[in-house]
Amino acid sequence: TLKSIPATKTKPMRFWSLMVLMIMVVFGATLFFTREAPVWQKIPGIDRLVQVSAPGGGSIQVRLLGWKLAVNAFLEKPIFGWGPEHYLLAFQERYDPEFSTYGEFWLDRAHNGVLDVATMQGALGLIGYVGFLTSLFYFFLRKEARSKVHENDYQKLQSNYNQLPHNHHSLRFFIGIIFLGFTVQNLFLLEEFHTFTPFFVLVAAVIAGVFSGVPNHKFSAQGGSFSERQIPSPKQITNSNDQNSKNWNLPMAKLLAVVGSALVLVIVSFVIYKTILVPTAQAYYTHKAETPQNKEEFLNFWSKATKPYNFAQYSIRSYLFDFFYSNQPTVFTDPQLADIGDEFVFKTRELLLREGPYDIRSHIRLSQAHYEMAKQTPPVENPLTHYRIGEEILREALEISPFRQRLAYELGIILAALGRYEEAIEFMGKSVELSVEPARIARSNYYYGFVLYAAGRGGDALQAFESMMRADPQLKGFSTEEIVKILGVYESLGEYERIVDVITESARGHVRMKFNLRYYEITLSYYLPKENSEEIIAIAGFIAERFPERRQDMETIIELVKDNEWDILRNL
Repeated sequence: TLKSIPATKTKPMRFWSLMVLMIMVVFGATLFFTREAPVWQKIPGIDRLVQVSAPGGGSIQVRLLGWKLAVNAFLEKPIFGWGPEHYLLAFQERYDPEFSTYGEFWLDRAHNGVLDVATMQGALGLIGYVGFLTSLFYFFLRKEARSKVHENDYQKLQSNYNQLPHNHHSLRFFIGIIFLGFTVQNLFLLEEFHTFTPFFVLVAAVIAGVFSGVPNHKFSAQGGSFSERQIPSPKQITNSNDQNSKNWNLPMAKLLAVVGSALVLVIVSFVIYKTILVPTAQAYYTHKAETPQNKEEFLNFWSKATKPYNFAQYSIRSYLFDFFYSNQPTVFTDPQLADIGDEFVFKTRELLLREGPYDIRSHIRLSQAHYEMAKQTPPVENPLTHYRIGEEILREALEISPFRQRLAYELGIILAALGRYEEAIEFMGKSVELSVEPARIARSNYYYGFVLYAAGRGGDALQAFESMMRADPQLKGFSTEEIVKILGVYESLGEYERIVDVITESARGHVRMKFNLRYYEITLSYYLPKENSEEIIAIAGFIAERFPERRQDMETIIELVKDNEWDILRNL
């Protein structure tokens, strides 16, 4: 026990342990109360920690939602769970639209080791996991059993103290702290290679008895004393070595050794080639495929990046699809690049077939490809075929994840393109209901309004556009062309006051868009009869600044307004 260690050795250890503990407490408290300070954002590692712990931060809220989802998924399948590595299936099926408040999230882990096991392996796996951790902590926290040591062996035991690892309480304590740290961090983060590898190395050491065994002595339970382990005599060792040497000289033994070594070398080489070299080469050609010089070069890089199919293909194909869909969508809409679009469709469909319903992002990508290909200029022979394929894919995805807002949104767009407006209204309405984040609310209502307008429901369309404006009053999430389409709807419905509201916000700089001159002139004509000096000067000043050809006229109008010459202005 620690009492047998001289006091001069324990005091420094206790002193430094207390010092380290105090420093950790002070630093932790300082970090907690100043976590929003800019200085912490500049320190790698610390920046991530303060982001996670920020009050009301998206990271911690997403974790809480993920934990809630994991508990509900566990209660749905409490015995065997959803299956190993199938948390994403539970996430998709039980998706909470509130996730979209903090961005587009696809979680394949609950960010909690206990809940991960409970969700994927059920109560049976959870019992084994918790029992395993509990047994480890029992080893490190249990008190050392006191044994009666024969008086004659006491001095021998004292002299060999340093050779008895099970009496090294300090070592056992600090190794136990490592296990405790792993367990605590695993309640908030993911199990990754750099964390569970050293963890299981230490576990193996515990199981092997490195910290609890007594390798150089054995205890006699009968006599209550330690005795030397039986060591073979030199003659026994020599005879044993001679016998082993004779066996090794046997041709069969040599042959087996050579064949076994060669077989191991071949297997290891094959594993390294398949799991390291091939994916590395594919990643290289993925990078090259981002900036090809021509179509032929891209197809060459694409072929090398996507063959053969392995564990890296989901990431590679998804990345390249998203890259080109976002940056070079012409690969889908330009008939001259049809070969590339077809390759994307084929490879994405292969992902869908191989991976199954595990990740519905493949469904979304495939439907997007067909939607874009249906809009080719000049048109493809049968664009409706692409729309219908996209519809089938999205309906299949909605069966897997019925509460994913984006699926309803994408399906509503495709149904509108097919002219099936009532169905499109149903799914666009569902998209609006599932939207939580303001940007998504605005975008969903934007398309919802157009579908309603196309179905002849102008009043409902105006309400949808109002909801869009409330969610995004500065229209940051829209292009000028998209807002012009809304202005066209307003004009066709005779809602000129709504046009005036948008254009006035533009002239005042609240909406950072420049529209056609005609809309500003309509707005100016609206305010002149009302003799609204403030708005007239603002609109005329904007026109004079942005449209130089009308500057002189606008300056004249401004002077007349300032002079209160309303009779002249009414006759303009």
